[in-house]
Amino acid sequence: MHLLSKFKSFLNTFSILLNLLFAGFTVINVLFSTWPLYNRSLSLFLLFLLICILLLFLLFRSSEHLSSFYLQHRKLFLFSSVSLLFIIQLLLGVTLRHLPNTDAEQCFTAAKALATTGHFETSSRSYTYFSWYPFNLGIVYFLSLVYRFFGFFNYSDYYFQTLLICGILFSAGFYCAIRSSEMLGERHSPIFLVFLYFLNTPLLYCTSEIYTDAFAVSIIPMILFSYLRYKEHTDKKHDWFFFLLFVFTSILGSLFRVTVLIISIGCLIDLFFSEKTKSSLFLILIFSMSICISNLVINEIHYHYLGKENVEQHRLSFWHYLAMGLPVQEDQGYGQYNDGGWLIFSTSFEDAYSRDEALRLEVKNRVYTLRKPPILINLLSRKNLSTFGDGTFGVHSLIEADTPDADGIVKNIIFHRGSLYIYYYHFCTSLFMTLLVLTMYKSCISLTKKSLACFPLYLTLTGSFIFLSFWETNARYFFQFLPIVLILCSTLSLPHIKQTSK
Repeated sequence: MHLLSKFKSFLNTFSILLNLLFAGFTVINVLFSTWPLYNRSLSLFLLFLLICILLLFLLFRSSEHLSSFYLQHRKLFLFSSVSLLFIIQLLLGVTLRHLPNTDAEQCFTAAKALATTGHFETSSRSYTYFSWYPFNLGIVYFLSLVYRFFGFFNYSDYYFQTLLICGILFSAGFYCAIRSSEMLGERHSPIFLVFLYFLNTPLLYCTSEIYTDAFAVSIIPMILFSYLRYKEHTDKKHDWFFFLLFVFTSILGSLFRVTVLIISIGCLIDLFFSEKTKSSLFLILIFSMSICISNLVINEIHYHYLGKENVEQHRLSFWHYLAMGLPVQEDQGYGQYNDGGWLIFSTSFEDAYSRDEALRLEVKNRVYTLRKPPILINLLSRKNLSTFGDGTFGVHSLIEADTPDADGIVKNIIFHRGSLYIYYYHFCTSLFMTLLVLTMYKSCISLTKKSLACFPLYLTLTGSFIFLSFWETNARYFFQFLPIVLILCSTLSLPHIKQTSK
């Protein structure tokens, strides 16, 4: 047992050091790299960084002063905060109403077809698209159930149905994030977290996107909260309830984005090092079996609609995304491949084995090229900027894909064509960089105090950083992990400045 405790402490330290390395590299790279992406301005960055530091300091001190109010009126505070965010999201969702485009449109259209006709694969577009990307069918199945439910009431505004359900899930996730902050932090932590949620404006309108990003960002705090409540309870009945809730939210989250399981894995590693080793191993086995069974069931549903042979022949494999995640040459883009070249290459094969062999060879050649440190650093810099260099996380990109004209004050702020977007982008990105710096500060405190309280959160961040260093990259891909950064920052303890009198 003592050996396990030592190994957990070692893993915690190693994870924190990796996070410090990744976060430090990200902040320096975003601020000072010369890659012409996102139309960045160093002077605007420095101005907004100063503003964000001062603003966060004021909000932190305010949350300290309001901590006694929170203890006295906790339920009222929780209800008011969650309700306010839900209302804001609905209002912005109505303001940003749009016809879904690209991947979101495929999922939206397929879900409507499945809910109304019982099939979605009758369209050649859907059949081809989901044969390549069956992982996007999770949200299709989920939304089709939502649409069928509202169909009993003869309500057919599918956009608002999606917005409403996503808003409810997001509100539940917000509540779980507050409660998690309460369990991991101090008296002021829940209030500071609420401030951070409202300050990170992409969280206010992300449900309007009606795509997997908004659903995934809702589920991650639920997974963490379920696990923390399981650890907190000594009653066996409650133990099982919260562990089953942990399993259920993990499975639900994996339907939207499989990368949600990174936090589940972090929690299970923490569970493995608990004092009850045998029972922990048993629970880990139950979790693993549940995930495997759910995956088998989902695959069988895929095969039912698309055909097993068709899916196995056309589904883009691990090697496709790994090749996309290794843009060795600068003319191969920043990992986002706006010319679609690698999609055309991967879908040109009718034989899955031949395609994977060609992709494996390409990956092997790229890895061989990366043996040279300058090329490796070049790639990491471009990928890092692509993934972490946009504090808006590109959430608006799918919203504005239908009608990109900025015809209103909200769209003038968040749309690329908006007159205020340049300032909005630099504020959001500066805030994100400030939060990463605060995360680094929190990490240093945990190192010096040898605290293991946030061990699952550090593992989650480490896993997300490593994954996004290898995989296809996009500004939206880290968005789902933003609540982890916010929860970590909310648990900060800044020293008070004492005045001495002569």
